[in-house]
Amino acid sequence: MTVPFQEAERERLRKNNRLCTSVIVIFGACWLPLNVINILVDVSPDALLCWRYHHAAFFACHVVAMTSNCYNPFLYGWLNDAFRSVLIIFWRGDIRVISEVFCNWTLTACLLHVCLVQVGHLSSYL
Repeated sequence: MTVPFQEAERERLRKNNRLCTSVIVIFGACWLPLNVINILVDVSPDALLCWRYHHAAFFACHVVAMTSNCYNPFLYGWLNDAFRSVLIIFWRGDIRVISEVFCNWTLTACLLHVCLVQVGHLSSYL
């Protein structure tokens, strides 16, 4: 292996590790409050269920836990170099480049549709 290839590979692994770490940290931070409330209810149900704001706290923690799924697309998108570069192009408003991107996306979508239709036809024979 050449030195530039090793450095590029090391950079790619570092980005992947950063992405995985970010996803895990956000997942843990979102689900921790709900799990803490559930553990407290399991340990002493009478003490927590008699608490005046139990339902409001449970609801708030549940909403925060469910939003963990909303953060993943932004993390994957922002930490992906190709997505970030297309997003910057959209912010700049370069119409020529945007039209090329949409044409490529449309072609990809058509190819994907053809492949899925073929797989559907194939599965009917199995």
